[in-house]
Amino acid sequence: MILCSLCFASGAYASITLHPTSFFNLKNWQSDDHLAALQSFKRSCEKLNRLDANAIYGTGALAGKAKYWHHVCHEAAMVPGHDQVGARSFFERAFTPLHVRYDGESSGLFTGYYEPLLKGSWRKQGHYQHPVYGRPNDLVNGEMYPLTRADIDNGALAGKGLEQLWVDSPVDLFFLQVQGSGRVLMDTGETVSVAFNGKTNQPYTAIGKVLIERGALTRESVSAPAIRNWLHRNPDDARDVMHRNAAYVFFSVSEETIDGPKGAQNVVLTAERSLAVDTEFIPLGMPVFIDTSLPDASPYSRLMIAQDKGSAIKGGIRGDIFFGFGKRAEYLAGHMKLAGRWTILLPKGMLHAK
Repeated sequence: MILCSLCFASGAYASITLHPTSFFNLKNWQSDDHLAALQSFKRSCEKLNRLDANAIYGTGALAGKAKYWHHVCHEAAMVPGHDQVGARSFFERAFTPLHVRYDGESSGLFTGYYEPLLKGSWRKQGHYQHPVYGRPNDLVNGEMYPLTRADIDNGALAGKGLEQLWVDSPVDLFFLQVQGSGRVLMDTGETVSVAFNGKTNQPYTAIGKVLIERGALTRESVSAPAIRNWLHRNPDDARDVMHRNAAYVFFSVSEETIDGPKGAQNVVLTAERSLAVDTEFIPLGMPVFIDTSLPDASPYSRLMIAQDKGSAIKGGIRGDIFFGFGKRAEYLAGHMKLAGRWTILLPKGMLHAK
């Protein structure tokens, strides 16, 4: 059965259809850690509860009055922080699971990202020659900033007081921008956090495709570690390759928070519970049950919360999993590029109102 009232199109060709299903049809639903997902969802509720009750939140078929989100957030707040059974009962009671098909397909792409660790200094010295820039005063959200990556790397912003710190590797700085946040181990021994604070909105180009076009990598071998290794091994060409991606990201610097970075919803992300999505289709704060696998082919099915977005995350079934911080997170994020399905959870009150 397809809820045709919940079918909608985005753009000229892509469309989404939503198929009602049962929680018991979701792979490994019963064994999932619903409490971890609930704790992440409660963070999103901090933002959802601030919406005007009669404001329309979301897009297309997933748009509805914010009051329905207020209701489920109120119920979530009633679940004790240690009640695993209550957490599962909450999701089953408050939401209707809807399997997603995008442009006729039930499968989409899942990738990963993480919080990298760089080495830096408060001063430009020695190996630390590559500035991490703060947000320019004339940057307007949603508008294209006139400088490309090449312009900025060639000094267009130098000396304007935007340098937050300096790092020792242009390649690591490039990947920091791809990830959107990270940590920097300073030469003074302290560790600081760098968080996304705006972007140029210049065209984003995946340099993996550039390296494939050059014959440097194959479609089968391309991955974040393979790209990073090639850039490190070919410093003379690396700069030109990175400049093919004109987009540039700015950061703010603060003392490290052990909870993790914040995503587009401006809430702290939870490792392996926070998901970056295309907000043209999926509203931030929505619970999404994913069914995919990890790079080692082990099954990976769990409830996650849409709390972030990214320039390369496009489509109705397109998820970027936040894996957290550390070596495992780096490995998984670098190798994750697998097909999967997802089922969104819609507040029952919103479904009945349609």
